[in-house]
Amino acid sequence: MAGLAVALGGAITTALVLFFAREQIVALYTSDPTVTSIALSLLVILPFFHIIDAMHCANVYLLRAHKIAMVPLMIQTVTLSIIGLGGGWYFGFGPGQGFLEPLRQWLMPDAPAGAATMWLMAGLGLSTSGVMLYSWYRRIVLSKLRHQHTTKR
Repeated sequence: MAGLAVALGGAITTALVLFFAREQIVALYTSDPTVTSIALSLLVILPFFHIIDAMHCANVYLLRAHKIAMVPLMIQTVTLSIIGLGGGWYFGFGPGQGFLEPLRQWLMPDAPAGAATMWLMAGLGLSTSGVMLYSWYRRIVLSKLRHQHTTKR
C-alpha cells in the first residue's frame, strides 16, 4: 500500500507540472502555431491520463511481485486492446464516430475529434485495467496474506 501511495504522490506531482507547464513543454518541441494549438488541446487530458497510467503500472508491479502475471496479462490485453485501442478506433474513426462527441467537446473542445476520442478511450481502457488489477490484488494477495497471518497464530 505504501508503494501505491508513493506512486500516486509522484503521479500527482508530475500531473501538476504537466497541467501548469503544458505551454512551456509544447514550446520546447514546436514553434508552429497550428501544431501548438492541437498539442495544447490534447494535453488537457494528459495529467489525468498520467495518474491513471501510474496507478495501472503500480498495480501490475504489485501483482508481479507476488508472482501473479497471467491474470494481469489477460486483463491488460482485453482492456487496453479492446476498450482502449478498439474503442478508440470505433468511436473515433469507425461506425460509432460522433457518439462521444458531447464528452469530447466538454473535455477537449478544440482537439481533433479522432485523436481526442482515441485518448479518451485509452484512458478508459487504462482506468478499467487499473481498477480490475487493484481488485484482483485485493482479492487474491491480501486474502493470501490474511490467511498466512491467521495460520501463524
